[in-house]
Amino acid sequence: MMNGFAYRWLIFISICVGQDTPTWFMYPPQLDHYYVGVGIGLHFQEDMDSFASAQANATAELSRQIHVKIMGGLAEVSSGAKAFARQYTREVIDSTVFHKVVAHAMPIDSFLTHNNAYVLMIINKDLSSVSIDNIDQIKSTIEYAPKMKRRPLWIKRPPKRRGFVYGVGFGSTHRRLVDSWENSAKQARIEIAKQMNTSVGALLKNATGDYSEGIRWIEETTNVVLNGATIKERWHDEEQNIFYTLMEYGNIK
Repeated sequence: MMNGFAYRWLIFISICVGQDTPTWFMYPPQLDHYYVGVGIGLHFQEDMDSFASAQANATAELSRQIHVKIMGGLAEVSSGAKAFARQYTREVIDSTVFHKVVAHAMPIDSFLTHNNAYVLMIINKDLSSVSIDNIDQIKSTIEYAPKMKRRPLWIKRPPKRRGFVYGVGFGSTHRRLVDSWENSAKQARIEIAKQMNTSVGALLKNATGDYSEGIRWIEETTNVVLNGATIKERWHDEEQNIFYTLMEYGNIK
């Protein structure tokens, strides 16, 4: 449930109605002492219901950014020209972190289009509330990159930086815009997790009878906790309708 104080604070945020996406969604602000999260909600008849939905999704994004456990697996069996594969991925949010975010995260900006609502939220890195007196100062320090019209280079060549791991996720179109972007971010986190720790096992069996048959079994598993994986940029390929997310994970030794 939304924190009552945060909900009342949201009332004072300016509401901009338009067709476009806010710059701070495509290029989330990068602040040294704060976690920053963005949420999307459907545009309901009542504006506050729209922002409440967006704020709930921003809370979940912040929680995943702060601490999330990534579990995934891939199993593939092949024989001759035939191959069968199954995979799964799961993200687990720490409940203690989630409740602290619900209690202390503060919405600092919002944006309303004809179809969706967006909310930008912030919380101190020690998971305490940001002072209201600091909100205007924080907003004045936020710098926004110009919206990218061309296909960004990081889609095919993720950045390289010592001590950091990057993941690029892409999501297909879903009925709800929030699901398209959340799936894209999830894929980016999985890419980072795989680079951190992936176990691979293989088994080859040769069966000989009236004819020889080779059966190959491969299993790949990932189980990683990410603390502080942040979204750097998003990009929407409008022609292909694909949603791309670039994510960065630091403090790698």
